[in-house]
Amino acid sequence: MIVFIGAHGTGKSTLLEALKIARPDIYCSDGVGRPIKDAGKQLGLTQWDEQLIINTLQKHKWKTDVVQRNFACTRSIIDEWVYCTMFGMDDLAADRKDIFRDSDYSKAKFFYIPIEFPLEEDGTRYAGDKLQRQCDELMIDWIDEFTLPVTRLVGSVELRLQTLLNNI
Repeated sequence: MIVFIGAHGTGKSTLLEALKIARPDIYCSDGVGRPIKDAGKQLGLTQWDEQLIINTLQKHKWKTDVVQRNFACTRSIIDEWVYCTMFGMDDLAADRKDIFRDSDYSKAKFFYIPIEFPLEEDGTRYAGDKLQRQCDELMIDWIDEFTLPVTRLVGSVELRLQTLLNNI
């Protein structure tokens, strides 16, 4: 399993699209977050409500995904923990850590994408540079807590993709 870790707006989805083209044998998933956020905007859901729906749909998915070799994702249980933590959903955040801790996450390959470029507003992702930096800090805390062996992906999409392909 290939897991992209990075705050919103760092280019995870863009990189996933490039990976789909370069390696059609890898199943790529951008998770349920973006469709739920799109629907949430139309329905007038709060960010808190959106996150509850995302977590409910993803709750049991991580343990089955992590053992798949030809699977790549941008929205993982790590993202869920970050947003639960930021929105004060402490029980859900703790639940996500327990699920991760109990999984065979050592089989996953983690790729961290730092903030390199200004955040572009797309009407879906959570806006604001401050929120983006908070997400990034929490993701780094997770990486440190679990001592995850991450490969940093920096630079252009092409450079990131080449580094990714060299490390999978």
